[in-house]
Amino acid sequence: MEVPSKKTSAIVSALMVVAALVGVGIGLLCGNFGIKPPGTATTDNTQVAPGENLLPPESESANEELIALTRNRLTRIRSAIEDYALGNGGRVPDSLQRLVTEEILGAKALTDAWGRTIQYTPKGEGYSLRSLGPDGVTSADDVTP
Repeated sequence: MEVPSKKTSAIVSALMVVAALVGVGIGLLCGNFGIKPPGTATTDNTQVAPGENLLPPESESANEELIALTRNRLTRIRSAIEDYALGNGGRVPDSLQRLVTEEILGAKALTDAWGRTIQYTPKGEGYSLRSLGPDGVTSADDVTP
């Protein structure tokens, strides 16, 4: 049996990550978003009238997947900030865009799962990092690494 090369192993690992992300995307697109046909009972035994649920609300599981994806991005950003600080005398970047400019992160990594810009505030040698979460405003549902 032949041992795969490091390059082959890296390609297989990358394909596995892509497959996992595609699976999450398909789950979000095709999953249960709480749409019920008119005339069916809801969880509280009320009837869904024709015309209701035209825009699907985010289901709890879809929302949890988006939060997990966002938390994963925040963790990657936090690691990139810490790597940057190690190479720059402990100073954190003045903006997340600096991590993109220096090719530490891709620009796409700077948005949360809802398409909004990740919130970053450098504070001396520290920083604040968060997503505004599902509602897009500072509140209890904000996501942190």
